[in-house]
Amino acid sequence: MKAKATAKEIYEGVARATNTPLATVQQLKRRLVETRAWPSSRGAHVPKLDVDDLVLILLALLSGAEFRDCVAAARRYWGLRDAHGQKLGDVLVRAVNSFHPNLQDLPFAVLAYKAVVTIDTNVQRATITYQSNGGSFDAVFGGPSPAWQDVRVRRSQSISGKRLFDLAAIIFKDRWDAHALQAASQQDSTKEQFS
Repeated sequence: MKAKATAKEIYEGVARATNTPLATVQQLKRRLVETRAWPSSRGAHVPKLDVDDLVLILLALLSGAEFRDCVAAARRYWGLRDAHGQKLGDVLVRAVNSFHPNLQDLPFAVLAYKAVVTIDTNVQRATITYQSNGGSFDAVFGGPSPAWQDVRVRRSQSISGKRLFDLAAIIFKDRWDAHALQAASQQDSTKEQFS
């Protein structure tokens, strides 16, 4: 399930998904390359990045840290754990991977699509709010649970599950295209049988 995309496809997609100026996200990308968190492009060598790289730049952007600290902040947010010991970065990677066209993780994909990820920028904490048939529930990473009862002033940034789905489409674009073509060809052959 290791789909790939170029750095340009990823940072342009992140800029669109978060309504952030492209120049800001390009600066984040440069910082990721400088710190060797992302491989650099040299000449004709254009490395392909995967879901981990996408989540890293997303956390760097949502952390609200200054450019010189954004990679370290992204890694700190990645490592925040919930009550079950799951890391925030790993959960976000699973969420993006759940949108893979083979839909092997469909129950989680449904939850992830309706979720909202909120990153508190002034405290090391994140909350994923899931919507289910039984109501909403929160998974709090790195802070007191429930986060909303904390008396500190919150400054936060968020991204919806729909935006994560849009970003997954960048990573899985080749597979979605092949999947869509296969489905379309099956529909055409079915129509020919009944006409």
